[in-house]
Amino acid sequence: MPSSIVHSSRAGTTESARRFDLYTTLSREDDRDRSLKTLVTVLPDLTGFEVIDVVHTEFKSRFVEHGFMLGQFYPGCTQPGLWNHDFHPLDAPLPMLVARHMMTTDFPFLVGRQEWLCAYFKKFAPALPSTLRLTIAKRMKYDGDAVDAITAHHELTGNEPGR
Repeated sequence: MPSSIVHSSRAGTTESARRFDLYTTLSREDDRDRSLKTLVTVLPDLTGFEVIDVVHTEFKSRFVEHGFMLGQFYPGCTQPGLWNHDFHPLDAPLPMLVARHMMTTDFPFLVGRQEWLCAYFKKFAPALPSTLRLTIAKRMKYDGDAVDAITAHHELTGNEPGR
């Protein structure tokens, strides 16, 4: 990895750690409106967009573990849409990282890692015993290409629209 990316990645990691702390402060458990809060960090001077992916990869698990989602947006982002691989919803005019509360419809974005599914089930099925949540997560994890994992849930749910 070129040194400029490493330097930018370190700066992005430091900033992302600050943003994580800020978002957890803004999104307190006792706040009824916490699911409506989103933190958008726009990086207008960033030109090495690969840094966004590096930071996203490094921090997504930390956000998911706490019931949050972290999204990466930048010019030319090739992450496909949920229903259409030719649509690129994360292709944005400016590079940014976006933190928000996890929603039930985030399941397709979490099927690629067992620990993400465990966090999802902990949030949305807390009455299930933790060993059962782990067993379900192990069985539902999609072992394949990360892009394919996003749409793999069609096999599990058919074409049922999100609710």
